[in-house]
Amino acid sequence: MYSKRHNNGELKSANNQSHTQKFRDVKHVFEKPSTKLRLIANGLTSDQISKCFNLAFFITAETKLTMFQFKTLHDIVFTKSRLFKAKLASIDLCYLYSKTKQGLRHMLVSCPVVSEFWNVFLEWSETLTETKLELSTVKILYNMVS
Repeated sequence: MYSKRHNNGELKSANNQSHTQKFRDVKHVFEKPSTKLRLIANGLTSDQISKCFNLAFFITAETKLTMFQFKTLHDIVFTKSRLFKAKLASIDLCYLYSKTKQGLRHMLVSCPVVSEFWNVFLEWSETLTETKLELSTVKILYNMVS
């Protein structure tokens, strides 16, 4: 193994260079998140966007749930489609419903198996509270239930 001095005077080994290059290659496969633009395109107002960002940290003390909400907001959840795009999965189809690619919307909203969950949840909620909830994709993805 050899070392090479870079312009900034830093020594790097050949092994570190190969790891750095692999990281750069994988990093370029994923899209850069443009969260606010995506949320605006989904019809959210500035106030709703602020509420979305803050709500993830106030609704639960469970760190895993908070981080999942954060990742959902920033569209950085590793779905099968995203893993396939990065060449880290052999197929990009949903494992529950193998006819559709598993993106974030499919995984949380539109998969027939997940849709059945939302139907059962809405029935249960209505029975419990005697209030009918109307859920949309935006409400589910961005926690905008009023």
